[in-house]
Amino acid sequence: MAPSREATLIAVFNQKGGIGKTTTATNLAVCLAAMGFRAGLIDLDTQGNATSSLGLVPAPAYGSHDLLFGRQPLAELFLPTVFPRLFVCGANDLLTTAEIRLSMQRNPHDVLRRRLARDRLGLDFLVIDCPPAFGMLPLNALAAARRAIMPVTAEPLAHHGAQKAWTNLRRVAGSLNPGLSRPDIVLTMSGATRQAGDVTATIQREFGVQVFDTEIPRDPAVIRASLADMPVCVYEPSAPAARASLRLAIEFLGRERERRDGFDPDRPRLDEGSGAMRLGWSDFDAVHEILRRWNARLRPPMAPEGGWPAAAAAALKARRARAPRPGERERGAEAPAYARLPRDWVSETT
Repeated sequence: MAPSREATLIAVFNQKGGIGKTTTATNLAVCLAAMGFRAGLIDLDTQGNATSSLGLVPAPAYGSHDLLFGRQPLAELFLPTVFPRLFVCGANDLLTTAEIRLSMQRNPHDVLRRRLARDRLGLDFLVIDCPPAFGMLPLNALAAARRAIMPVTAEPLAHHGAQKAWTNLRRVAGSLNPGLSRPDIVLTMSGATRQAGDVTATIQREFGVQVFDTEIPRDPAVIRASLADMPVCVYEPSAPAARASLRLAIEFLGRERERRDGFDPDRPRLDEGSGAMRLGWSDFDAVHEILRRWNARLRPPMAPEGGWPAAAAAALKARRARAPRPGERERGAEAPAYARLPRDWVSETT
């Protein structure tokens, strides 16, 4: 992959907490990787749940705090995960100081955009998990992003919060980032209650075509996956929320194709000679099968005493020795980016 490729930045944002931002961000990133795209995730939430969900346990020594204030090359901050083609710039304890440090910077809202502009990661998509606030961290994400996805639950208080968040997003687009498109809204934790139906209808009426057709249902599998520190789309790929997450990724790519001239999700995305099969981004069954295979490979090692974090840490350690960083090539050769991955991983993924 050419390092000069510019990633599409997607900020997953809402000022309200507990509405599924991290679940949306992590599962979107994993599904994009399963489709064959090179994807990254920046964890700007000080809780670091996206970081642990993608296998970085314990938290990395260098991460999103260093992305904002450090001098390390970007490729050293984006670590390979247990999922092929997915890299993460994780959150650690230092991120708790970032709001104060940003407030002391010149043009504090523009720090992340300037940092990312210095280097290219060779990624197709870069998802940013924002904290539940409208402080300097999410403002930096929104000032750098091209797309914004706003998760909203079908509850009255969440509806009021969505109105405020929408207003702030439009203000950012109007004053700081004219390249930020109108935010897309995804309904999360949807249910069959009458009240939820009424709120859903109100949100769809107010925000119109910006609301995704796909809704993420309230699903106990999300809780089980969270307890296991794993994305639900891999932990239980056939669960209703997991299948909906994949449909959301497909719908997002459909919108992206309409928005961007020349963007073709169906173009070959892997290096020639990699031996990997190619599948259409909209082929739900084929991508779902990839997620099922990842599940089969990751779940058996989970011992009761270690669980997913221990298995993920071991798998990640092994992959780091083989997987290139974003935009990196094999030493002394024009080898494909997947040359360091185990052959059975390459042959089954796109």
